[in-house]
Amino acid sequence: MKVVYFSLILFLFSLAPRLQAQNMTVKQMAQIERTVFKQALKISDFSTAIHALHVLSQLEPNNAALKDSLCMLYFSQNAYEQTVLMGRDILEKSPDNLQVMEMTAVAEQALGLLKESLARYENLYQKTGNIFHLYEKTVIEFNLKRYGEVGQSLEAMLKHPKLDQEAITLNVGQNQSQEVPLKATVYNLRGVMNMELKNYDQAKLDFEESLKHAAAFVLPLNNLKKLEELKK
Repeated sequence: MKVVYFSLILFLFSLAPRLQAQNMTVKQMAQIERTVFKQALKISDFSTAIHALHVLSQLEPNNAALKDSLCMLYFSQNAYEQTVLMGRDILEKSPDNLQVMEMTAVAEQALGLLKESLARYENLYQKTGNIFHLYEKTVIEFNLKRYGEVGQSLEAMLKHPKLDQEAITLNVGQNQSQEVPLKATVYNLRGVMNMELKNYDQAKLDFEESLKHAAAFVLPLNNLKKLEELKK
């Protein structure tokens, strides 16, 4: 009898919000969820903020900005699987949404979906001409061992008008990062490609050229040492 009574209490408690919601307009319910969302963000309670956005998207199915915000929240939490699923859904309806396209490309790359990410970066670069989109495209081509495409992309980077103006922060090993001119990175990457192809003399020239633009750049310094070992 006590079990039945307890179950009845639980049922009534679960029913109460629904009964209350029936007396509220959709606009009022949406306002409550917006308040929950804002308060959750203030205290960095991202799971509650995400839940509130999901409820809002059901209440306002034609509000495309809600899905964009969901995608951004998932991305900010490194929830890459959810970012990809949400991003792809958004891009089906809004294929020119560049912000969502970039987040989706980054998430796909992080998940090892390299071919999908590559296609995304190619599309981004065609639309924006952004040298960093070209750089990411080149890195993925390298990881896929598409060296012909890598060479073409590196040449495009070397001719890009913004190359001399940009810098990039890279992981250089042992949980260390280093900010270097993007031009130094391009020559280092070309050196690595030539080293992979056993074009050792050209690789050496590339690493040395990289160091002309960043004398303390750890990666080409290490690559020159590796190159000497390979040539023995």
